[in-house]
Order: sequence, then C-alpha cells, then structure tokens
Amino acid sequence: MAKNSRPVTFGATGSSAPPLSNVVRLTQRSEEQGFAAMWWADHLMGYFPASIWTPEFTALAQVEANPHLFLDPFVAMAAAGLQTSRIKVGTLVSEPVRRHPAVLAQSFLSVDHASKGRCIAGLGSGEAMNTIPYGFELNRPVARLEEAIKIIRLLWETDQPVSFEGEFWTLKDAVLGLGPYESGKYPPIWIAAHGPRMLQLVGKHGDGWLPYRHMDAREYGAMLGSIRQTASQHGRDPDAIVAGLVAPMVIDVDHDSCHRLLDAPFVKMLCLLMLPTEAFRRWGGVEHPLGENYPGISQFISTRHGREEILSALAKVPRDVCEGYILHGTPEEVASVTREYVEHGLEHPILWNMTFVADPAKLRSSFALTLDAMRYVTSG
Repeated sequence: MAKNSRPVTFGATGSSAPPLSNVVRLTQRSEEQGFAAMWWADHLMGYFPASIWTPEFTALAQVEANPHLFLDPFVAMAAAGLQTSRIKVGTLVSEPVRRHPAVLAQSFLSVDHASKGRCIAGLGSGEAMNTIPYGFELNRPVARLEEAIKIIRLLWETDQPVSFEGEFWTLKDAVLGLGPYESGKYPPIWIAAHGPRMLQLVGKHGDGWLPYRHMDAREYGAMLGSIRQTASQHGRDPDAIVAGLVAPMVIDVDHDSCHRLLDAPFVKMLCLLMLPTEAFRRWGGVEHPLGENYPGISQFISTRHGREEILSALAKVPRDVCEGYILHGTPEEVASVTREYVEHGLEHPILWNMTFVADPAKLRSSFALTLDAMRYVTSG
C-alpha cells in the first residue's frame, strides 16, 4: 500500500466556455474556498454529440448553443493566473499531437509567468476526438508522448540552441530563451495514465499522476505502487510524484436522491463514452453498448454519432455501471470513499461535480456539499 507523503489537497475543474470573465471569477471563488488547483480541459471538440444537445438531455442546452464551446486552456489559465495569488492552474490534459512539444514548452512557461510560478503541465497521449477529425494522426501515442516530454525538458534545461533526433520530431539548432517565472523552478509535469506503459511513463518522467476513477481504491494503490517502483528503478525519488485522481461526482443530502440523479441522461452519457468495455462487464455484467471492444474515451468522436444511436445506447447503460463509476452520496459518503483512496496513496483528488448538470436546481447546494465533503476528508 502506497503511503502519503504530503497533506491531501483538492482540485476543481475550470470552466472552458466564454465569457472569460466567468472563468476568472470561478477560479477566484475556488481559491477562496480552499482548492489548491484548477484544471482545464484542452479540447477542440466536446464529449457530447450535438445531435442530443437538447433541453431534455441537459438544461445546459438552454444556455450554451452547442457542446463544443472551448476556450484555449492556456488563455484561460493565463487569465485566471493573473487574477489569483495561490491556486495552481493546469491542463487536464494537453497532448503533443495538435501541439508541437516546443510550443507546449513555451505555452506552459508563458502561463507560469502569468501565474507567478503556479502552472502545472498536464499531459496525456491524446484522444481521437481532438485529433483525427482535424487531420492529425493518432499513431503510437505513448511513444510520442515520451519523446515530447524529453524535448520539453531539453528545451527547458538551457537557453542555448539544442538539437534532437527522434522518431517523431527532429530539432536542429532549436532554442527556447524563455525561462520559468522563478529561476530553476519549471512547471511540474503531471501525466494522465491508466495502462501499464503509461504508468511506466509516469514513473520515468512524471511529477504527478492524473488518472480518472476507473478503478477501486486497492487497484489505485497497486497502480501507484507500480509507478513508484518504476521511479526507483530509474533513480528518481518515488515519493516526489504527486498522486492525483479525477473523480466524477454526484453529491446530495441523501443517497437515494443521488441514485435518481445517476439516471439523468447527461450522467449516463458520461459513463457511456468514458468507460471501456471491461468497466461495463465489471460493474454491469453487460457488453458495452458501443461495441464489445470499445476502448473508452480515447477513441470516441462525438460528431460521428447520431441522435437515435446514442439514445439507444443510453437505454442500455445499467444503473450499476453509473454507481460503480460516479462517486456519489452524501458529503459523509463521498468523503468516506475518497478516504479509502487516500489510504492507498491519493494526495490530490479532483472532484468533478456532475450534480448540477443532472439537476440545475442543485447548483448552489452541490458545491456547498462538496466543501463539506472536503472538510470530512481532511478531518477524518
């Protein structure tokens, strides 16, 4: 079992939709409420098909014209960083398919200056929805990510010209003169990882781990143990890697109310597109409605799915799958499950509040209850 070496801190998900002033206000409020970090998705395309983006699917359709409204996260982070003083700002996550490693290196450092040293470089191997429709190839994503991290660190290490001969990129006399806000203190690189090769990548190169909650607490601890074992094998301090977790959450004053919220189309859709086949087999005892070999969000492209197909698939999502994937319950119950992960090494839970999306009337109450759950975690 992995042990914590740092106090538990909490992350929140940042708003990606305009106006930018709302993005800043939400970050300021999260800072006041004690969140340690704010995380922004790096998307061109949204998770949900426009074909089902209607009021009966989600009340958000009444206020947002379509599900694909995304500000550039680096602009959002810079704006939020300029108007806050303590909260860290990071991507959840960027990938080196649309963005060249040199561009990523410069962008993260630029945000680091805007936030006065509070930028986190969240990186992943990429998703089909943000690459393939735009003409990018998503081939050998793990090897590509590892090479990108090497290039980013190479450019960060010196303000002199460097050269690099890789499988995916070649640099010849390339230079990045921009340094971090605080000399020698570069943005930490947190990596979204679930499979064995990606976990090894975290151990070899990562400063933090950013998985989604596809596993129970014991599995989480085993995966974290694997990461830290790899770090030790490569001469790195295994305890220096911060253990995060992105947990979609439904929270309310009683458990039965949460179960009703789990039946909301928006919540079921999140389970449908995010979870791979094995999760449906484990929690629901059924095949995945999108195919017996559906790999999860990495291959989902929302613009290629029509309304009738999605509605038919949603009808086949068992409640048990939603209960297994979505962290749900009262503040005490949410805190109890979160503490199980903390006991297995979790240090930075990111509570992704889905409650108000399922029922807009619970906007204020769900965020207040989230703060209660956070207090229970740290006081328990």
